[in-house]
Amino acid sequence: MAQLQALLDYYVEQGLVDAATAGQLRKHLDQATEKLAQGNVAAYRSQLQAFVDQVRDKTPQSVGPDASAQLVAEAQLLLAA
Repeated sequence: MAQLQALLDYYVEQGLVDAATAGQLRKHLDQATEKLAQGNVAAYRSQLQAFVDQVRDKTPQSVGPDASAQLVAEAQLLLAA
């Protein structure tokens, strides 16, 4: 999860994800982390899927295509684990 958060931060710094969208995406990641810590795996997975869906929905308007591909791929690795 930390790697996905760091990747999001990197793309924000590079200007490939706008600040408003990044805030929404971080909220999904924060909630996923919280749910996993509580042992609620279903809610964790749901938040990760919501992250993926939102990244795809905001591409290319607010998320650059390359950033989108990498963020989705990283989130899908977590979903597959």
